[in-house]
Amino acid sequence: MAHAAQSSTVLSWIAPRTEHRRLLSNNPWLEAACLRAAGLFDDRSLQAAAVVLASAHEAAIDYLEQAPVLVVAVAHGADLDFGLDRAKITAHFRVVCEARPKLRPLLLHYGLAPQLRELHGRVLRRNHFALLKLLSDMPPSPLSQSIPDSPDEQLSWLGAVEQWRILSLRTRPSLDWLVVWAARRQCHRNRTPAATEFIDFAAHNRQTFDQDWTFEQAAAACERWHGEVARRRHGDALTSEELAAEADYGPLPISTTTIDEHDFVALRSRLAIYEEGSTMHHCVATYANRVFEGRCWLYSVLRNSCRVATLEVVQWGPHFKRAQLKSFFNSSPPPETVRAADRFLTQINTRIDAARRAPSGRHDPPPASAQAQ
Repeated sequence: MAHAAQSSTVLSWIAPRTEHRRLLSNNPWLEAACLRAAGLFDDRSLQAAAVVLASAHEAAIDYLEQAPVLVVAVAHGADLDFGLDRAKITAHFRVVCEARPKLRPLLLHYGLAPQLRELHGRVLRRNHFALLKLLSDMPPSPLSQSIPDSPDEQLSWLGAVEQWRILSLRTRPSLDWLVVWAARRQCHRNRTPAATEFIDFAAHNRQTFDQDWTFEQAAAACERWHGEVARRRHGDALTSEELAAEADYGPLPISTTTIDEHDFVALRSRLAIYEEGSTMHHCVATYANRVFEGRCWLYSVLRNSCRVATLEVVQWGPHFKRAQLKSFFNSSPPPETVRAADRFLTQINTRIDAARRAPSGRHDPPPASAQAQ
C-alpha cells in the first residue's frame, strides 16, 4: 500500500508536466506501467526517474523490471525538475525501446556490466552511477561472484563498497583498483581493519599489494605495516611483546559491541592505541600509559567498517562515563555517533548495576568477555 501511494504521487507529478510535450498519451498500459516502475525502488528520486522512463514506451517497464539498474544509468546527469531533461531522457529511451534490443546489449549501451542486472531496485540510489561504472570495469566472472544474492546483503555490500570509493577519493584518486578488490573480497562482511587503514596501507604499498590476497591475508599485511609505522613513531624503545601486551579492561567489554550501526572496539594494546592515533590524526597515543595504569579505557568507534571516532572512558564512582569522543583531527563526531557512544555506556552501567543487585554481585563483577555478549 505504501508503494502504491508513493507511486500515485510520482505519477501525478510527472503526467501534467509531460502531457503537453506529447510524451504521454492516453494508453491503457500507461498508469499500470508507471506504478510498477515506481514500486521497484525505495529511493524517491529513482521512483520519479523510473516513472519518466516507464512512460516512454510500452516495452520500457519490461526492461526496467529485468534490470532496475538501468534507471540509475539512464537518468544520470538529468535534473527531473526540468521539463527539457525529462523530455530528453524519455525521447532517447523511447527510441531504444522501439528497437527492442536484448537486455545485454542494452545494458552495455549505457556502460553497465550485464551482471549488474542482479541488483535489486530497493538497494539502488540515484548517486550510485559512479560506483556502478567502477564495478562494470570488473571482469564478468568475479563481478557475478561478488554480488550477494539477497537484497539485504546487496544493500550492505553496495554501501560498504561505496564507502571505500568515497574514502579512497579523499585520500588518493588513483585507488579504483583497491575499491574493486574490496568489492571482490566482500568487504561488507569484514569489520576490521577499517577501510581507512586499508586505503592508507595500499596508497603507500602499491607495488607490494597483491590483489590475489584474501581479505584475511591483506588484513594481516595491513596490520603489520601499521604496526611498523606506529612503532617507528611511538615505540622505538619498546619490544614487540610490550607493544602487543593487553591492558586489563575489568568489567568493560573487550569484544566488539555494536550499538546503532556503530562498532565499539577496545584498544587494549599500545600498538592498537598508536595505530588509532595515527589513523585518526589525534593525540590518543599519549594515553597509552593511562590505559595500562587503569586511569582510562579507550575504544575505536567504527561505522560501516570505517573509523569515525575515538572514545575515552573513565570511571566515576561505580559507573563509567564518557570523558572524550573525538573524530579525525580532534573534530566533533556526528550526533548519531555521540548518541551511540552514550547508549554504549548506558548499557555497560546497566549491566554493572544488575550484577551488583544480583546475589553474585557481592563478589567480583562478571568478566569483561561475558559482559560484551
